[in-house]
Amino acid sequence: MSEYDTVLHPDFLVPIVPRGQVLTAHSVALNGDRIAAIIPRADAQKVVSAAHIDLAGCVLLPGFINLHCHAAMSLLRGYADDMPLMSWLQRYIWPTERKVVGPEFVRDGSDLAIAELLKGGTTTLVDNYYFPEITAEQCDSAGLRALLNFPIIDVETAWALDAQACIDRGLAMRDRYRVYDRIEIGFGPHSTYGVSERSLNQVAMLAEELDAPVHIHLHETKEEVLNS
Repeated sequence: MSEYDTVLHPDFLVPIVPRGQVLTAHSVALNGDRIAAIIPRADAQKVVSAAHIDLAGCVLLPGFINLHCHAAMSLLRGYADDMPLMSWLQRYIWPTERKVVGPEFVRDGSDLAIAELLKGGTTTLVDNYYFPEITAEQCDSAGLRALLNFPIIDVETAWALDAQACIDRGLAMRDRYRVYDRIEIGFGPHSTYGVSERSLNQVAMLAEELDAPVHIHLHETKEEVLNS
């Protein structure tokens, strides 16, 4: 067992396999930054060449995944709550974003969200917001895995002039992050009401050609479901 350099000893362990089980008296052996084995505690304690970390009172489990996130909007938390979606967007959120959103806003909001995600055990997020290149930098620096979908919307924003400019800028970003292990770049059309059918068709064609993910707001309200 000399191939292990760190061994973690939690009270409880929830592995991916076997599924649905909670293990006790087991430890996790690491080789560098990778999990090398899950072994019985009695065997793990015999690994004399490794650093042993006692996690008494803790449960060790895989990191959570946030599948829909606008990290930088953590700075808008609580703003104009409890309103119908379109009123919230058109009267409050979009006008406010036009005034305040920029690289510094996105950096600060992303940092706050990342700190909260990590504190809660989330290690992977799927994000869709303006200036995704800033969020990518912050996620990479913090060690998170991230699927960052560049925003596509027909109206002018602080990030791009229109949907085509969004696509052009996003594709350049995707090329830049192609070699990153933990960062993937996808398409983020805002919604069927925020992006024209022509732009949606273009996104579908490009995503299929590039084998890239697509992240979209869809069927958010009862009215949208009934009108689709």
